[in-house]
Amino acid sequence: MPLQWQLLRGDEMILEVWTRPTTSVRQTVTRVSVRGDGEVFVQGRAGLACCEAGIARRLGFDRELPDGSAERFRVLRDHWVWKSPRDVRVAEAGAAEAVCVEGTAYDLTLLTADGARTVRRACDPAEVGEAAEVLEAVLGAGLGHDPRFDVVFRGKADFSMPRQAYRELIESGGRLRPDPRSRFRPPGQELIPEPETAEAPSPTPN
Repeated sequence: MPLQWQLLRGDEMILEVWTRPTTSVRQTVTRVSVRGDGEVFVQGRAGLACCEAGIARRLGFDRELPDGSAERFRVLRDHWVWKSPRDVRVAEAGAAEAVCVEGTAYDLTLLTADGARTVRRACDPAEVGEAAEVLEAVLGAGLGHDPRFDVVFRGKADFSMPRQAYRELIESGGRLRPDPRSRFRPPGQELIPEPETAEAPSPTPN
């Protein structure tokens, strides 16, 4: 069921991650649903798609996660990535703007009874690293249910290298700033570029 059709109450929440490689049309969507009673379910879909939100489904699964899984995901609703701009770019002194040639884009959505928040982290390891905790939790929950799904991630959801890249960026004085090319701006400000000095929140990574 599309996220916009979901009706959540109380502590219920959904975390969803779309994985879109730049060099392939093999995409995946992984959704973790935390119910009010503490039960947690993971759904995975994978297949071939291009340029559209819908996946031409090739496989799918729907599994219940072990008891006690809910807390791991509930703490992620307060993760700092949800307070960051939807689209960002790496900004560090003396470095030219990166061009994405090969990598993977991740669209992450948090849905709660209070509303929805979506961010996109693409290609640059430091960008992806800001969302590493969310990606590891959601994608990790989707592994081990179908080998055809697992092969897309080579059997693991390890974001230790992007996590380190993000840590090094922050420690060196760099930042993730709002991307002025983003199509997603507040109503009435679509044509107003983000100031160069505007910065995304950059808490000290764990």
